[in-house]
Amino acid sequence: MFTGIVKTVGIVTDLAEKKGRTYLTVKAKHTISRVQKGDSISVSGVCLTVVRTSKSLLTFEIMPETKRKTILDTIKKNDWVNLETALRLGDALGGHIVQGHVDTVAKVISVQQDAKNVLVSLKIPAGWKNYIIVHGSIALDGISLTVARLQGSVVTVSLTNETIERTTWKTILVGQRVNVEVDVVGKYVEKIFKK
Repeated sequence: MFTGIVKTVGIVTDLAEKKGRTYLTVKAKHTISRVQKGDSISVSGVCLTVVRTSKSLLTFEIMPETKRKTILDTIKKNDWVNLETALRLGDALGGHIVQGHVDTVAKVISVQQDAKNVLVSLKIPAGWKNYIIVHGSIALDGISLTVARLQGSVVTVSLTNETIERTTWKTILVGQRVNVEVDVVGKYVEKIFKK
């Protein structure tokens, strides 16, 4: 489990196909302490298992299903990713409950900046809009964000300076695809009331 509070960013240093498996190696910008083989890390919102670690290099195996359902299907060398270690017992829950199980992929349709804010709007596939509420939580590329506006299938979030500086969204662009994880609480509520 994660909280959507990105610890650091990392750059993709290698992407290798070996015996039908994909291996992604990322160099973290800042050292992530206590990471070992077998640990779970959120890589731009996707929960991946560390298969090898050496200094600031982390290697993950990407399963075919993960590639099909996330933006990792188009990741390439020199791309930047958001990194967050799994929540440990006693850690502060700074964002919201994030599983690292991407629900869908959305496309950025607008990036607007005024004197105080950067507003990013995304077109969410219609089947997921019922799980999103104004002022509710959403994880985009693994970042815990608050929904500022919701107009049909268009979700708008407002970025703080801290989010911009700490994450890959410093360079967010119109047309960019992002991983989306809706708030898990809504899914559980729906399941309870469907019985």
